Amino acid sequence: MPRLPVPTPPAWRLSVVTEGAAELKFILPCDDGSMPVLELTRRLVERCQSLTPSVPLVADRLVDARDGSTLFPEDIAREVLDDGDTVSVFLRRTNTDDGSGGIGGGASRGRGGGASR
Repeated sequence: MPRLPVPTPPAWRLSVVTEGAAELKFILPCDDGSMPVLELTRRLVERCQSLTPSVPLVADRLVDARDGSTLFPEDIAREVLDDGDTVSVFLRRTNTDDGSGGIGGGASRGRGGGASR
């Protein structure tokens, strides 16, 4: 008996609105939504960086635009968002000379603000 093809999960798309150092609007494909919010944020920063290459950016926080809820990096996108939702990302310029940009950096957890080098 022939095997039936395994259905591919539908592709997710999110609308993105940025605020702060760069104000942009775009659609971001998100595979099937199974990625962590941290990976989603990384992709957002990559997209923003490609749209504004001369401005090194970092994402301070990502929020659900419906109600302003902060999205935590360890959460899975499809558990806290729906396909087609709008997210807002708050961007700021980095202080690096190499323009590497990055994710986070504006908030920390616990006492002392994180590890020191």
